[in-house]
Amino acid sequence: MRTVNVLLILLLVSPILYAQNKVFVSLNPGVYLFNSENSLKTMENGALRWAPGFSVAYERDSLLGMTVLLEYAYTHSSAINATPFVYSLSPTSVLSFGADLKFISHHLDIAMCFNPWRSVRLAFGPTISFDHRTIELTEPRAYEIASRYFEDRLVSIALGVNASASFELPIQEGPKYLFLMSNLKLRFLRAVWFDRRGRDLDDYYQESLFAGLSLGLGYSF
Repeated sequence: MRTVNVLLILLLVSPILYAQNKVFVSLNPGVYLFNSENSLKTMENGALRWAPGFSVAYERDSLLGMTVLLEYAYTHSSAINATPFVYSLSPTSVLSFGADLKFISHHLDIAMCFNPWRSVRLAFGPTISFDHRTIELTEPRAYEIASRYFEDRLVSIALGVNASASFELPIQEGPKYLFLMSNLKLRFLRAVWFDRRGRDLDDYYQESLFAGLSLGLGYSF
């Protein structure tokens, strides 16, 4: 029994001692190719398109001889004055304002990596995302009435898949080295849980397809 335990410990520890590891950070400008929010009435005068962000990742060899990638990514998208409002103060005076929509996502990508060519990596795997959709409205002051602020925040959890193609360019020589990297990623997500807080969301759903280009710096050790 002791021999079996020792062998199991060696199998678990040996990849940590001898596996190649990589860490990297990057900026992730991207766009929503599709976002279900854009089809809602709240997006009458805008759309969620541009979605910049950043990511940090860790990559290592697995027990099966393949490479596993864990990546945290943050994205932020907004639509200013997405829902317009207009009301009349007098026959000759009209006040207009709008509600802003913000969509913030915290993604965790898990992917298996393949290296068909040197310095080129293909990856595919599942994603879990924690999303915050916020509608903000500041009604401007009219006459002696003070301005009023309204906020509606909806928290959700989404599941999906990610696929990426990366290119690395070493800037040092040796077994441990720095490298520049670029990465093209697609991420499809659909919400599976909402923090309803008493709201009726039976006809509401969240679904998105994101495409991003990452530029960053990594270290292999």
